[in-house]
Amino acid sequence: MLTDDFILNLEFVELNHKDLLPSYSGVYYVIDELKQIWYIGQSKKKFVSKVEWKTGSS
Repeated sequence: MLTDDFILNLEFVELNHKDLLPSYSGVYYVIDELKQIWYIGQSKKKFVSKVEWKTGSS
């Protein structure tokens, strides 16, 4: 799925700077350099940990 202008204009953090991700709940998108959406997720408590990013578990 390709992104639209609304999603592209939201605040973002590059994946190589995961430590800058917020610690509050929200909806998160993973988008590559070709504007392809790879993942859409929701965090109810805080953003997923680095371990969850590596393993894909939540």
